[in-house]
Amino acid sequence: MTLRNPLKIYGIQDENKKLTLLSIAFPLLFQSILNQFYGTLGTMQLSGYSDIAVSASSIANSVLNIFVMIINMVINGTIILSAVAIGAKQRDKTAGYAGTGAVTVVLLALLISTFGFFFAEDLMILMNLEGEALTFAAAYFRTRVLFFPLTALSSLFNSLIICNGMPKITVYIGFFCSTVSLVLGYIVLYTRIESMINPMYSMALVANFVQIISLTLTIIVYMKNKLAFSLSFTPKYSAKIFKLGIPGGMALFMYMLAQTITTSFVADMGIDVINTKIYITNIISYVPMLGNSLAQATSVFMGRFRGAGSFRSMKILYRQNILLTISVNILLSVIVLILHKPLISIFTDNPNIIAATMLIFILDIFVEIPRAVNNISENSLNPNGDVKITFITSTLSCWLGSVALSYVLCVLLDLQLVGIWIAFIADESIKAMIYLFRWKSNKWQKTKI
Repeated sequence: MTLRNPLKIYGIQDENKKLTLLSIAFPLLFQSILNQFYGTLGTMQLSGYSDIAVSASSIANSVLNIFVMIINMVINGTIILSAVAIGAKQRDKTAGYAGTGAVTVVLLALLISTFGFFFAEDLMILMNLEGEALTFAAAYFRTRVLFFPLTALSSLFNSLIICNGMPKITVYIGFFCSTVSLVLGYIVLYTRIESMINPMYSMALVANFVQIISLTLTIIVYMKNKLAFSLSFTPKYSAKIFKLGIPGGMALFMYMLAQTITTSFVADMGIDVINTKIYITNIISYVPMLGNSLAQATSVFMGRFRGAGSFRSMKILYRQNILLTISVNILLSVIVLILHKPLISIFTDNPNIIAATMLIFILDIFVEIPRAVNNISENSLNPNGDVKITFITSTLSCWLGSVALSYVLCVLLDLQLVGIWIAFIADESIKAMIYLFRWKSNKWQKTKI
């Protein structure tokens, strides 16, 4: 493994194949944009069908995303260990980690699926839904969670393919599956089929069918490229996966949990308010995508460098990507602010919703700056095994920053969405300061994986 352009962009020579930071980041970016774009089109499809359907599916998906984040903790632990093993050229361990991770993911997903199926309606009630929205959301959620183990296994193999330096293949799979989802979504909502079956069941079944296709294709790719895999369960490896994955994945889990809980704060403030949050979130979710992709690529490189024992490379990579990601997030946030009216008009012509968005887009600029620091920092500390700091910081920041402060500002002071975004600024800023101090201390170099 060799380092190129140490003051700019990294390149790794790995088994007669050169990998660069951008060669991993750009496919990840395209895949993220593709997934979000088709999710946005799905929201637009439902908005043409029913405003209640938009709210119901969005809230159901937000709860489902919490379950996805739980699974991602196991996946993250598997990827960290796999990246380090690849960097140290230990193929047997790489295969063992992949196999143990697959078994662990399936078992955990089965438990989650069973719980979600039987308590779907109770979970939707916790999200302050009632009436027709509750019925729609519970129907959608119960159908989706039934196939959750397939979703979990597909995500694992997709991540392992990326970890092995082949992100382009996952883009092709994502493009194909997203296109199938969009076409089938239109058929079940706007053709005669819609009158034959509950549309929420239909959309959930479409999503499940697409997951089956995705899992099949990723397994075929994995086997065809003869990537390291051993279908076995090693308790020692599983313990390592949980030890690294749970604390390391807690940051993203807490972010999704905060998003879900803050959405529940506005669920009883009227359809206009909740749909405003949904539409704004759909738009601003594109802003950090390039930064997120750079952060994921950073994680892969950090694991490789850790396996090779190159701490100097890690420090240069961290500093470079912090500055780059902050610059990108600011630029994209400003562009979205300038174009916010035509962008929000894509979803709705409701003047109350359009009028309420400008201030939120201004505030979001100050969310994205520290978020850039956090994305790079978490994806730098975790591959080094320094997961306790991200676990403690993300947990406390979520409950004291995003959730508690959102409740005070949004509900008690009746600032509604403005209050939620002010809380997001506080949350991300506090985490950024802690992570910067942690990296500067160099204590992450002393952790053991």
